[in-house]
Amino acid sequence: MGTLRSFRNQNKNCYLLPSPSKVKYLIRAGFYYGNYDGVGKPPTFDLMIDANKWVTVVTSMENPILEEAIYAAKGDTISICLARTQADQIPFISSVEAMPLTETMYGKMNRNYAWFLNYRVHFGGTDVIGYPDDEYNRMWNPFPTPSLRTIIANFTELTGNCADDPPVAAILHAVEATNNTSSISLSFNFTGTSRSNYLALYFTEVGQLGADRRRAFNITIDGRDYGLTVAPRYQICDEVNATTDPAVGVMNISISPLEDSNLPPVISAAEVYTASPTLVEGSHQADLDGLETLKNAFNQLQAWTGDPCLPNNTVWEWLGCNADDPPRVTSLYMDGNHLGGEIPDFLGSLPNLRQLNLAYNNLEGFVPRSLTSNKNIRYNVTGNPSLEQQPKAEGKGKKVLNALWSLVLLGLIGYGVWWCCCRPRRDVVLVAPPPQQQSTMIHMETRATVVTG
Repeated sequence: MGTLRSFRNQNKNCYLLPSPSKVKYLIRAGFYYGNYDGVGKPPTFDLMIDANKWVTVVTSMENPILEEAIYAAKGDTISICLARTQADQIPFISSVEAMPLTETMYGKMNRNYAWFLNYRVHFGGTDVIGYPDDEYNRMWNPFPTPSLRTIIANFTELTGNCADDPPVAAILHAVEATNNTSSISLSFNFTGTSRSNYLALYFTEVGQLGADRRRAFNITIDGRDYGLTVAPRYQICDEVNATTDPAVGVMNISISPLEDSNLPPVISAAEVYTASPTLVEGSHQADLDGLETLKNAFNQLQAWTGDPCLPNNTVWEWLGCNADDPPRVTSLYMDGNHLGGEIPDFLGSLPNLRQLNLAYNNLEGFVPRSLTSNKNIRYNVTGNPSLEQQPKAEGKGKKVLNALWSLVLLGLIGYGVWWCCCRPRRDVVLVAPPPQQQSTMIHMETRATVVTG
């Protein structure tokens, strides 16, 4: 937390975390402002995971902020993004972690959601438990329960652990009710109304029980019975978990002894997560491929990271997207970005592109025919002195007409040559007319042989 990185350029900046296996990952992002910029104004900004909003991060002057989620990888990388939500708020980040979990951990968490941590606590202790006690670097905070009695296991190792694999150190300490007829009541507060929650509770029997001793209890959540009944076992971690209804402001848990139990209820640790909205897959793949090609063509676009259109309040600079599912890129506003080189031909082939502004750059070569011939795209290439318009392609009808005229012209020329040079000649025999027509015949002597009789 002693260092950070701030992002003063672009409205969205992302880290791509490798996720070679398609398991669930524990992802944690840390933010510690510490007045690093001397301004004394802790910023607020959005945190995203792939194409989905995670949380609005509200930083403070002194306290570090940690946001944690369990998320099932969808591809070879997981994108963690910071998005500016106000012009004068500069996003920053101090740390980001991704830890792969085993296949059996958090098996009841639906992969169609991200699960955001609300509470991870242990009872009966005073220290924060983390790595190396927890090999996944989860942090278990002490949870004060002044009305309950602290008890400690008489062993130091477990012979059987729970499916979600809590650290042994979080299980060895516990709290119990003051007598065998009392219940344990726990409350977890939420900001506003939560979505569905995942609750995991962990128990162990801290000592060996005689034949006449029994500890067993039932658990209800906000007054609803989920069929969660536990009889803790010695030196073994027992877990109950459930996906619960949304909690309105607070989640109330009651752990009540069964009728045949002569020992009070006990609990060692607990976790509470809230489900995200249903995850979206991201923008249309064809647009992603095209924009990746565009990024490769221009160095100025290398800062484009994450999903171009989602979440919808974090669209990439110079892009416009529609509200389709998945969204499509409809506009590229890239004027004045000092872009150089040739205009990529594929831009004219983007099926939903309607506006393309490339004005006042350093583009050169020709405007691709894919643009000049696409009547659906309004493009602007003003202010690129080295850029030339492609000559317009002739229509099919005009090409056919020109070919026909060429054939006619060639035919006329050929006929003229034949007439002058190649046609057969023959003499004309004329019979002399009466004397009154003699002048006419003399006039014709220049063109024919006259035979008189």
